[in-house]
Amino acid sequence: GSDETYWRHEDGARAVAAAALDCARAPFAETAVIGFGGTHYASKFNKLVLERDLQVGHMAPKYTILSLTRDVILQMMNRSRETVKTAIIDWKGTNAEQKAHLLPLLESLDLNVVRAKRA
Repeated sequence: GSDETYWRHEDGARAVAAAALDCARAPFAETAVIGFGGTHYASKFNKLVLERDLQVGHMAPKYTILSLTRDVILQMMNRSRETVKTAIIDWKGTNAEQKAHLLPLLESLDLNVVRAKRA
């Protein structure tokens, strides 16, 4: 969170603008992955992005998994700039009920399913 004091910091605004421009100018891969599980802050996926140079289009934390539908996952795929062929699951960051709900949906979309540890 922030307040008006921070909104006026020009150095901070420049840093955010520079980071946004760097992201917009960065080359992108032809394929991306979508991620499922873990916490809201997606530490497992952040680590994969930094260490393996993966392009992650969208992520759904564990608390959203039981509400996901095939259509929502299809939107995650279609609204990524890159083609999505793989879904990565934070295996330890999902419980059995969440996996039982999610796996058939991913398989129905012909996605390659990979455990985050093996990505």
